[in-house]
Amino acid sequence: NVIRETGFRGSHKLSQELAIGLEPDVIIVSGWSPKGERKPALRLMADPVWQDVPAIKTGRVYDVPGSWAISNSQYSVEGLEHLAGLLHPEAL
Repeated sequence: NVIRETGFRGSHKLSQELAIGLEPDVIIVSGWSPKGERKPALRLMADPVWQDVPAIKTGRVYDVPGSWAISNSQYSVEGLEHLAGLLHPEAL
């Protein structure tokens, strides 16, 4: 978890420079739509500034519903299961 290196706790907006500099292997963004569109992930993956980031190179950029990522609701378990599958597909 490269965010741990920043010392941030809770929700924070990262600058583009910091996010790129952390060189994440996986990026999870809140931007899912009911139609399955991956707009934020696709925009990020198409941005020339991000092309050297490991997650972009391997295509491991995922949009997830905000309710999965930050809420305490009936969606939390579904979200955790989905995120586990994205992060560790070999474990399925």
